[in-house]
Amino acid sequence: LGSIKDVPVFGIGHDLGVSLIESSAVVRMFSDEETVTVYTSNVIADTTTGDADQVIVVGSHLDSVPAGPGINDNGSGSA
Repeated sequence: LGSIKDVPVFGIGHDLGVSLIESSAVVRMFSDEETVTVYTSNVIADTTTGDADQVIVVGSHLDSVPAGPGINDNGSGSA
């Protein structure tokens, strides 16, 4: 928190990831990045037919702070 940090982010789809793992390929990645501000929102949902005694809460986050583990903390795999 405090100031903007430039952190490049890469992403690939599951199928490509599996094929790279299976091929044992050496992967080199390069980036041409830009810093952008992205506005997000929370999603809260209720059903009209749900049972108030049967509640599921799902939460995740993709944020981080310089001293933290980033997305690789308890948010991994859920966002």
